Amino acid sequence: MRDSFLQINRVVGPEAQVRQVYANLAAALEAAGSGLEHVVKLTVYLTDLDDG
Repeated sequence: MRDSFLQINRVVGPEAQVRQVYANLAAALEAAGSGLEHVVKLTVYLTDLDDG
């Protein structure tokens, strides 16, 4: 995902962004022979408190 855009080429809300982040992370981990079950900590920073 690039700049909060999905394949639909429009800005999406925070929930859709988080879902895409997890999908991207899972794909990267799988490509490295790992998975989300091996993630110990994930920190999320919001730049706009109204997004959370």
